[in-house]
Amino acid sequence: MATNSIAQTTFQKKYVGPGNLHDDYGTSCFYTKQGTYFITGSVTSFGIPKRAFFSEVDSNGITLINETYNGLDLYRDSIASSNKCAIQIKEKYSNYYDYVIAGERQASNGLSDFYITKVDNVNHVLWEKNLGGDSIDIANSVIATFDNEYILSGQTNSFGGGLYDMYMCSIDENGTLLWARTVGGSGNDYALSSMQTKDSDLVFVGYTNSFGEGNNDVYIVKLDKYGDIIWSKVLGGIGNDIGTSIIEGNDGEYILCGYSNSFGTGKYDAYLAAIDTSGILKWTKTISSSDDLCLNSIIRTTDKGYAMAGYKTNASNSQTDAFVIKVDNNINIEWAESFGGPSVDYVSAITQGKDNEYLVVGSYADSSIGDKHVYIAKIESNGRICNGTNVAVHTNTGGNLNTPLSVSSSGGKIYNVYSEITSTYNYYKDICSELLPLKLLFFTAYPTGKVNELKWRTEQEFNFNHFDIERSNNGKDFMVIGRQIARTKSPTQTDYSFVDEKPLNGANYYRLQMVDNDGKYEYSIIRRIVNKENTFDLTMFPNPAKNILTLNFTSNKPENIFIEVFDLNGRILKRQGMIIQMGSTMQKLNISSLKGGSYIIKVKARDQQLLLKFVKL
Repeated sequence: MATNSIAQTTFQKKYVGPGNLHDDYGTSCFYTKQGTYFITGSVTSFGIPKRAFFSEVDSNGITLINETYNGLDLYRDSIASSNKCAIQIKEKYSNYYDYVIAGERQASNGLSDFYITKVDNVNHVLWEKNLGGDSIDIANSVIATFDNEYILSGQTNSFGGGLYDMYMCSIDENGTLLWARTVGGSGNDYALSSMQTKDSDLVFVGYTNSFGEGNNDVYIVKLDKYGDIIWSKVLGGIGNDIGTSIIEGNDGEYILCGYSNSFGTGKYDAYLAAIDTSGILKWTKTISSSDDLCLNSIIRTTDKGYAMAGYKTNASNSQTDAFVIKVDNNINIEWAESFGGPSVDYVSAITQGKDNEYLVVGSYADSSIGDKHVYIAKIESNGRICNGTNVAVHTNTGGNLNTPLSVSSSGGKIYNVYSEITSTYNYYKDICSELLPLKLLFFTAYPTGKVNELKWRTEQEFNFNHFDIERSNNGKDFMVIGRQIARTKSPTQTDYSFVDEKPLNGANYYRLQMVDNDGKYEYSIIRRIVNKENTFDLTMFPNPAKNILTLNFTSNKPENIFIEVFDLNGRILKRQGMIIQMGSTMQKLNISSLKGGSYIIKVKARDQQLLLKFVKL
């Protein structure tokens, strides 16, 4: 079906879980090769203690996956970038990926440890690990290295010579600790962000009150890939200077962002600095306005500029709004946006996706009572976002930022619209977006005997034309299987239903394409049903086996699968991919290197997973 435009290009959405009072926030985001966004955070919506929150949404903000993990608890709630649940993805194949999530977890003594868990693309936990001592240890950042290792960084009260020291750890892809390092002095030293350089070294940024001249100063530490210190650097003045995020710049230098009240008017200003590979400071720059400006995240953009995200706070009423700014390679401001509701809203992280658009993640508070939600917003490459207002940004008098005195741009003010009440909590609700003249109250799909039944309810069907019902076997490639013409042109509620009489074997993904009279359209949330008939089955022989284990697959279609062998502690010992054909496919698996004992073999496809046990003689 041909269409001429997509109505929703920008959006702002909040995740509203069960319960009446939430303390939820988003902390990290990542754009995938599949054109989707991964989001992490921490939520109390499902009860205390907090859970790690993982979500995948498409380019329209439609939820594909929402998961929570009980093991990961984050108790801090400071918008000074210290409450990070970090995510890093190692994409191995075009349709297969692993990811790790790191943060803090309550230890057996009631305090906290570094915590990291590795999850595959069907949300199976491959392994999890606690790291730390007998006091408080908190991971703020995780990155994946060129050597397939994971670097965690944060702060520790268990080791080192100060109150809190920077704490860095290296873990291999199977969860084994390779090295750990503390850096700091007699006071407090925190690592908030990390990166790997082109020459495989590691650079960390945070803040310290062990060194420097102010209350807190920006603290940068460079290690080699084995954890040995190459150099460290302190930046700042007499006030508070915090480094929150660091990346490699376009010219090979290290660019960091954060905030400072050491320079200028005494308010907090957005703070940037560039350091060469030897640790020599190249420049520092501040950006100020009539409000406090604080930056939490910086990325390099496709046009060789930089985009940064954080928040701004009004000194008179303490209202805090999300804040995003785009600069060119010379740090000249191109545009800046603030957007927020009636209370405290902020952005923790930013990423750039298709068509140079940006996605930000953070927290949105409905009101002053502190009801906070995981928050995502998509912004166009020129800074435009739904339902806009203006924001002015200018350099401070003492700064050396080579920009005009003021820059204003449109876009960004959230209007406080509460979405429909629903009994399910697996998708984001619109705060504002470029919506069609229709409100979708719910959309469900469930199996009934040998058919699948879809139901949905709408209201406010003005200038609306029809629904196309679309189905997919993989959640990405959809085709139209039916159409429902709009029934009303009024604000009343209307119920619709559709029966798929010939569903696919295995997984069926359904969505609605909602089309108005002008030809504009948008999509509903995707609903997934797995019909019981398996697409493939597996038998093994001999079992027990000594050197060769033969896998016999039977399948009703060609299937791309991945085979993993685990020991009983969950460690991955073997992994390989293959394609099984329709009918019977034999595959010999060499297990001669395994020790005698019991093992688990896992076979994964897009919509199916099998687990079997075998014994090695």
